[in-house]
Amino acid sequence: MLTYRAPTIKAKKPAQRLFVDNPSPVEEWSILHRIADLGYPLFRDLFLDTFGNLRDGLDIEKLMGALFIQSPSAVDYYIDVVWRDFGAEYLAPTLKTAITTLVADAATATIPFTKEFAETHTVPGGIADISFNINNPRTQTYIDNYVASRVTGVGDSTKEAIKGIVSRGFSEGRTVDSMARDIREFIGLLPRDVTALEKYRAQLVKKKVFPSVIKRRLESRRNKYIRRRARMIARTETITSAAAGQHQLWQQAASQGWLSTTRTRRKWIVTPDNRNDDCNICPPVPGLNPDGVMLDQPFTTPVGPHFHPTLHPSCRCAVILFFIED
Repeated sequence: MLTYRAPTIKAKKPAQRLFVDNPSPVEEWSILHRIADLGYPLFRDLFLDTFGNLRDGLDIEKLMGALFIQSPSAVDYYIDVVWRDFGAEYLAPTLKTAITTLVADAATATIPFTKEFAETHTVPGGIADISFNINNPRTQTYIDNYVASRVTGVGDSTKEAIKGIVSRGFSEGRTVDSMARDIREFIGLLPRDVTALEKYRAQLVKKKVFPSVIKRRLESRRNKYIRRRARMIARTETITSAAAGQHQLWQQAASQGWLSTTRTRRKWIVTPDNRNDDCNICPPVPGLNPDGVMLDQPFTTPVGPHFHPTLHPSCRCAVILFFIED
């Protein structure tokens, strides 16, 4: 059985360990962000490896066979097999391990804040013996469902890009080998990135750039887009996992009686993070939930009900607790 230990994190001012009995006066959300940022390289590399596995695992001869009979459904079936064997089978267990660890780290980091809140409002003058169990059935169910949804989501967007290549290739009368090469080169990209690369190639061809140069430039840009996609997914999933760890701790604390389920509320925060400057989705959320929400109640947001961040790629929002006084 794995033992999860929160990482040692240092506050900027003053520099000291945060996960101690008396943490420094720093915002709870900033600690969760720091935990997410520490997990970012692992998540980024995990998705880069997944996209690399897809490219390496694709059998060009089998793909050409499916393309040769001019059957989009045959191509879809083969790409489904490639995603299952070289994408999902690698991504699902590794992503679960990464998310489980980050959820546990975030929950552990949240304990001092939740403990202080409980001792102020739930057991004034007493001691709240709050703990977190990563093996809690409710927490494990959340992680399993979340991992499944993310694997499906990444797979669906990846396969959608391939469908676009096939559809355009058949309509334009392209050769089987040229479509197969594109699918192998572009697999792992988002549909918009595939479209951008196709337009870029057309521009280079129009300028009569040498084929060898076109190949190098496309490869360079393709790698740039793959890295960008992996970075975006990693930024989103690490913040989501950190927020989930905080939320799962609160759920466990409430079930243990340390948080009042009737008078404890959660408040959505658009954090002062410069990566949120151009966001037009999150700022309305506090106003849509002026009285906060209960522990087991989702927030009303412009993109539907959510229990916690994230609402969009690279979202940096957070949630805090407050208490309804008499």
